[in-house]
Amino acid sequence: FDTLVQGVVFQDAAGKIISANAAAERILGVGFDQMRGLTSADPRWRAVREDGSELPAEEHPIVVALRTGREVRGVVHGVHNPQRQRTVWVRVTAVPLFREGETRPYQAYATLEDITEIRATAAVLRESEEKYRALFAQSTQGAYLHDLDGRIVDVNAVACQQSGFTREELLRRTVFDHLPQTPD
Repeated sequence: FDTLVQGVVFQDAAGKIISANAAAERILGVGFDQMRGLTSADPRWRAVREDGSELPAEEHPIVVALRTGREVRGVVHGVHNPQRQRTVWVRVTAVPLFREGETRPYQAYATLEDITEIRATAAVLRESEEKYRALFAQSTQGAYLHDLDGRIVDVNAVACQQSGFTREELLRRTVFDHLPQTPD
């Protein structure tokens, strides 16, 4: 429990935190003594959706698991980490726990995977892709992108103008279609 990389938080049927591992303390930026008795909907977490809007208490994964008795998987949201003074992005899975013969959960646990760095890397990659796309599209030179077999997979408008083919026609061709035929 304490050596897991993922944060784990147990909450009772009322949604109050009853246990948390060291990874959860690190991810949430609060020690267990400070979070004991709080709920995941406590305003100090400042939970937000991916679009930046507030995540309502009734939509928190563990609250949903406790209310419905169903597992909730892969919910991504941000929580304020007071230690880091920033939003930490987590992928949460919440699992309700039942006593034998009961249909309502007596508690639930949530696993928290810190995906902050993954999101930051993806944002940098998206920005780089956008810059590449802009350069490719706005180039004053004809630009062809092809795979290792020579199949054309993308072209810019100048390549179409220079070749006299439409984009769709070029995407059905290979770079070898434009070379003079030689024995080699």
